[in-house]
Amino acid sequence: MNITKVELTDFRSHAKTSIEGLSRFNLFLGRNGAGKTSILEAIGYALTGTCQGTDAGGRGAEMLIRQDEDGGRAGAATVMLETDKGQLGRMSGQGPKSQAQSAAAAALGAPEELARVIVQPGNFLRMSANEQKMLLMRGLGGQVSAADMAVIIPPELRAADLIRGDQLTTGEAVDLLEKRFRAERPTLKGEISALAGAGPIEPCPVEGDPRQVLAQAQELLKSLRGERDRIITAQQAAAAHQRDVARTRGELDQIEADLAAFPPVEQMRAKINELAEEIDGRRRAAQARQSKAEGLAGDLARGKARLDEMREIGRKVSQLKGSCPTCQQPIDKQYAKSFLDDLGKRAKKAEAEVEKTAKAQAEVAEATLDEDVSKLEDDLKDLQQSIAVVAGSTQRRGELAAYLKKIAAPTTIPGDIGAVDGRIAKGEALIGQLQRHLAGVDQQAHAGRTRQEREKRLALVEAAVEFLGPKGPVRGKLLGGTLDGFVAAVQNLAAAFGLPPVSIVIQPWQILAAGRPVAMLSKSEEYRLGMIFAAVLSELSGAGLLLIDGADILDSEHRGMLADVLEACGLDQCFVASTHNEPEAVKAVPEGWSFYSVVKQGEISEVARLGS
Repeated sequence: MNITKVELTDFRSHAKTSIEGLSRFNLFLGRNGAGKTSILEAIGYALTGTCQGTDAGGRGAEMLIRQDEDGGRAGAATVMLETDKGQLGRMSGQGPKSQAQSAAAAALGAPEELARVIVQPGNFLRMSANEQKMLLMRGLGGQVSAADMAVIIPPELRAADLIRGDQLTTGEAVDLLEKRFRAERPTLKGEISALAGAGPIEPCPVEGDPRQVLAQAQELLKSLRGERDRIITAQQAAAAHQRDVARTRGELDQIEADLAAFPPVEQMRAKINELAEEIDGRRRAAQARQSKAEGLAGDLARGKARLDEMREIGRKVSQLKGSCPTCQQPIDKQYAKSFLDDLGKRAKKAEAEVEKTAKAQAEVAEATLDEDVSKLEDDLKDLQQSIAVVAGSTQRRGELAAYLKKIAAPTTIPGDIGAVDGRIAKGEALIGQLQRHLAGVDQQAHAGRTRQEREKRLALVEAAVEFLGPKGPVRGKLLGGTLDGFVAAVQNLAAAFGLPPVSIVIQPWQILAAGRPVAMLSKSEEYRLGMIFAAVLSELSGAGLLLIDGADILDSEHRGMLADVLEACGLDQCFVASTHNEPEAVKAVPEGWSFYSVVKQGEISEVARLGS
């Protein structure tokens, strides 16, 4: 990876720093505390999410934020890198688990552990033996054929088909396989522990074979339940019979009560005959009165007609003047007067007759109304209906009495349901005890078989984890193909940097310098060897980047070798920080290098390119 521009905002002492014109090798010079290391830490933070001052999870990043003169801190520290793989940015608080880390890892093309060695070379020699072995295997990307790997698989793992040679050809594949087995291990242990803690078996309540007794008890219980069903059916039939008897008696009592409310039938029949005779007599009398009324109506009409005729004659005679209009004879006035007087008398008599006839007619009509027979006819109908009701009720009473006589005998209920229920309860309790006992026996047997299977599987998984783990032969086999080239590259650089010959023993893992453990090296030797390991790992893994801080630990001789060693590393880019009291005095800048002065103005660091 190649970085073309670095921008720091409120990162430690850098308020707003932009570094451009970067080369393959970049040297930052300045006094102690000027802010040189902060630049390398900012680049490392952008690539890993951690740096000096944070823990491995990136916590404590708030301390990276620049403080002002009053001791307060800005909102956030940010780092922006422009690279040949795109732009990378990170704010304080975006640790190694943030989304920003995914982009950084993709751009760098190196595992997280290797990235932390690239940005802080001393980290490699501080790792444990297993961590060093795992890092080299992942960083160098060794690969072995499936056939070669199949040879080293333990027989028990091969027989169980737990691991195959084609699953072990690369470090990434081995990592995934080991992770899978490590995840399975606690699950198996938990299952074994749970199976070992199975509860006690309930005691067997019978002698002999409990399964045979259970079958017999279940058959007997089935028979008892059938008997109980028969008793319940008989009880229900008896209850239905009692309800039928009660209903029939109730209906009979009601009929008796209803019949008691009626007079005797003979008395009602005599009353019917009496009413029929009275209605017939009244109808004949009404007919006679009707005939009389009709005669009076005729007489009245004729009387009124005669009266009207007399009045018309009188009117005409009284109107005659002079001679008669018919015979033309002179009218005798004395005779006319006498005629009118006689006519008037007869008219009065006729009028009296009319009034008499009208009065007689009114009397006949009034008598007809008084003698209306409708009420008598209603009474007659009521009596006839009562006789019909009494006849129907009497017939129904006979039918019910006959039915009651037929069903009066009590129903017999077979058996005592209480006793049967008691036997059923005892049988169910016994069956429950037997079932729980047998379930416990079966569960314990199943648990024992399952536990043996899980223990066998756990033993295989433990063997697989050991076989695949850092101390197992798989890692050494994978490293064997690439470790020689790695050690040769380290040897060449070590010789150029004034270090004794370096070798690596795989089993047990050791890094030796001139046959001695590296822990016996001086601080300068340890610093140089750590830088060489980081440089070779970065170059062989394809990351091609290295950050070097604290070069002041080197004496002048080895400091003079540094540039040649870095040239020989084959890296894409390198950033170095070194103390220099007068960086502005540096005039000559070697080819392929960019020099930058870092000075502090008050509390703010400023960066300027030298020799440009």
